[in-house]
Amino acid sequence: MTGIKSLLKDYKEVATTTVTVANGDILPAKGVGNISFKTEHGYVTFTGVLHVPGLDRNLISVPQLTSKGLAIRMLKDRCVISGKQGHVMTVKKSGSFYSINCYTTQVAVTETPKSESPRFPDDVKYSTELCLWHQRFGHLASKSIVSMSTKGLVEGLPKLDQSLESIAPLCLCTGCLLGKFDGRPYRPTSKKAGSVCEKVHMDIEGPMDMISIGKHLYFLILVDDYSGLTVAYPMQKKSDSLKFYRGFSEQAWNQTGKRISYLRCDNAKEFLS
Repeated sequence: MTGIKSLLKDYKEVATTTVTVANGDILPAKGVGNISFKTEHGYVTFTGVLHVPGLDRNLISVPQLTSKGLAIRMLKDRCVISGKQGHVMTVKKSGSFYSINCYTTQVAVTETPKSESPRFPDDVKYSTELCLWHQRFGHLASKSIVSMSTKGLVEGLPKLDQSLESIAPLCLCTGCLLGKFDGRPYRPTSKKAGSVCEKVHMDIEGPMDMISIGKHLYFLILVDDYSGLTVAYPMQKKSDSLKFYRGFSEQAWNQTGKRISYLRCDNAKEFLS
């Protein structure tokens, strides 16, 4: 059920129907329709969605899903929904709720017999196919994929003859978007080191999203300003940084006969925690 009428397709008004929500309030349902949206697993359509004005969030009824032949498996940190044709989606737990990360589309799903799976318009099929080849080609630009397809340069690549402009809004790659984020440049310096070990840059990276086999969550990174030599030490905790820096300093002394003159960091206080 949803409180936003504009999300519903094939909307129909219904006779007075009431819904009791978690806090005990009884809200009237004004209509029913279908919602089509895209998740990280693909396009999904819910039918028979109630329009309940005043509802402050979209809710999915587990009994309604099971009544349509879907299997629900509740785990500690996620909920797995599957059907007769296999996996449908995985919903991650957020606080006390299982929240679906998705966005609705303006795509209307055509009605099909019960024995057939729902079919989407051609532009949705095309965008899904383009996103798949975008990943297969190592996140190659969509324009280049369409060009190779129309020119027949790749054996096995299907014909993608629609204009790029019509499918661009439907194919968004999260990895590409994150990779194009710009970072603020460091403050320029007029003094360049004149020899090795004269100036060394140091920083700590972490904690990482995934712990390594050696149970490391951080990296200590040291860069010699003159030579560009970069050394990274994996660490289990940030307090290990002093031990690794001392080891780097002694190694530099043994190999070059010079001590580190200047040690530069971004003053982000990570060495004080």
